[in-house]
Amino acid sequence: MSDSKHTPGPWHYSGVDALPRVRVNREHSGTTGFLIADCNNSHLGGEAVANAKLIAAAPELLEALKGMIHVVRKLPNIDAYPLWEEVETACNAAQSSVAKAKG
Repeated sequence: MSDSKHTPGPWHYSGVDALPRVRVNREHSGTTGFLIADCNNSHLGGEAVANAKLIAAAPELLEALKGMIHVVRKLPNIDAYPLWEEVETACNAAQSSVAKAKG
């Protein structure tokens, strides 16, 4: 992602360690190199794990949104599609989320 300032993916959910916390890492040179997130909220239990997994999926979700927007915007006669207003609303929301993620 040359237009992004964040650590490139893929990111990986790396589990719960000895201190009830959940980590998300990026591999670097075959080893776990970069700590992306440390969900150190033991009181959250399974919610911390779910948060970490969502964070780990972020780069893939961003790319999927960008790809979906690109494809939908190129569809011929898309404005004639019966659900065009809903599609346009969804694409605008996706574009806003992409912009927010890019900072």
